[in-house]
Amino acid sequence: MPRERLPVYGIAAAVALAGYAVLNHYVTTYPPDGSFAVWLPLAPVAVAAAAVAWRSRWRYPLLGLGAALLASASFWPCRWAPGDELLYAYLAEHVGINALLGWGFGRSLRAGCEPLCARMARSVHGTLPPEVEVYARSVTVAWTVFFGAIIAISLLLFFFASIDAWSIFANFVNLPAVVAMFVIEYRIRLRALPDFQHASILTGVRSFMATPRPGETAAETGQG
Repeated sequence: MPRERLPVYGIAAAVALAGYAVLNHYVTTYPPDGSFAVWLPLAPVAVAAAAVAWRSRWRYPLLGLGAALLASASFWPCRWAPGDELLYAYLAEHVGINALLGWGFGRSLRAGCEPLCARMARSVHGTLPPEVEVYARSVTVAWTVFFGAIIAISLLLFFFASIDAWSIFANFVNLPAVVAMFVIEYRIRLRALPDFQHASILTGVRSFMATPRPGETAAETGQG
């Protein structure tokens, strides 16, 4: 992707996320009639599934299958009426996304596995000094704990506070908290590893996304 397009894509993504958060909050607190409120929580799941399918060697069959499932589901009679029971779909969306992210970091901490943050750093720098590997493992633990805390707060607010309070946290606090976590970690990294050549957050994410996972080939990820 050309560098001059990155700010445009970033702004577009930020506007889209903000718009979705506002819409999600409105539908959560003032559920409208009809099936729109039922389908809204599926939007991020569909986007995430499409992103995973796009990185697969079977991208077109998987995307076609997903489109066919969505198209066929749109003809099914909706038996969910907007109301209290529908809120559990929004809770499942929020908790599920954070659980998947936390699981992705946490599972890489198993014995014999490379911590996810170390893998991201290696995709940029190649060989890592021992102190960087130790730091990367600590950051992977921190991200795992972070997503676990987000899930715990979400559940506590949902069941013991008002729906308005839960929706504000889920739609307007969660993502800024993730951004703040990135910024804080980057500042800590500058102090903890002053002699290491640090890459920007965006560079690390881009390089990580372009790097085949263990056992994958360039053709399987669409790089070849």
